[in-house]
Amino acid sequence: MLKRKKGEGYIDTVVTILISLIIVYTTTALFTHFISYQKMNAAAKEIVEYAANRGETSSSDINNHCVYFIEKAGLDKSKITVSFSDSDIITGSSNGAVQYGDEVAVSLSCNYGIKIFGSSNKNYTMTAKRSALSEKYWK
Repeated sequence: MLKRKKGEGYIDTVVTILISLIIVYTTTALFTHFISYQKMNAAAKEIVEYAANRGETSSSDINNHCVYFIEKAGLDKSKITVSFSDSDIITGSSNGAVQYGDEVAVSLSCNYGIKIFGSSNKNYTMTAKRSALSEKYWK
């Protein structure tokens, strides 16, 4: 058979480099999504603090500030969905009023995709939830 094995070192080096590149690519892809999640949490915190201070969840002022806080966090506003569905809203309120001491809850969600090895794409929904107590008394 073969008595000389001079090429073994080169093959080991190429395989090691390929595996290292795959690890770096995967780590980078996951790291960018982790940073996006942190940005969503920061935006959710700002939105819920503002809504709790105002004591409402669906006025045009709240909607404008939601867009402002999302853009301030460096996120794409067209991909983010904002929901106040878990808030304790006063029955019959037109502006989504939340009584003093009741919960104001916000949920930001976004669909992301991770490309695995170039062609396959794994989609998932990332959600950031925050809540606070309303600071406004409605008469």
